[in-house]
Amino acid sequence: MITAIRALPRGELLRLCAAGILLVGLCCAALVYATSTDGPGEGADQGAEQGAGYVTEGGASFAVLPTDSRSYQRSLEYYGGKSALVMLELRQWFAGLWHGSSLALVIVCGAVLAAGGCLYAAGADFPDEADEQDEPGEPDKSDEDPGGRGDGAQP
Repeated sequence: MITAIRALPRGELLRLCAAGILLVGLCCAALVYATSTDGPGEGADQGAEQGAGYVTEGGASFAVLPTDSRSYQRSLEYYGGKSALVMLELRQWFAGLWHGSSLALVIVCGAVLAAGGCLYAAGADFPDEADEQDEPGEPDKSDEDPGGRGDGAQP
């Protein structure tokens, strides 16, 4: 099996790797998505059990994080300015990417990018080992323009 893989050209081996990465990534993402239990108030709000209060929507109660309260956001804006509020929102968004169905989307994007990189590398023109060695009948191309100016004039 290993000798059969080594016998493949580099481009085909990279295409095979791309297909494998894509297949494994999509299967893992499907598994994560199928087992995720995201609902309203879940996901990024893993610390919601220590909430500052509760909100009821549609007959269901959800804990509210202390960082979502108006007094906390006013204080944060007072001490840190608008940039502190933006950074808090960015941090909460980034933390939410690693839970539930958002994680499945991150896995799919990573698999597609990795497989795309393999396919891009497979399309690149790799020199063969035989091409890298100078053949005895060819003149050395470095002797054509000794001045290196590209105009063909002799110094």
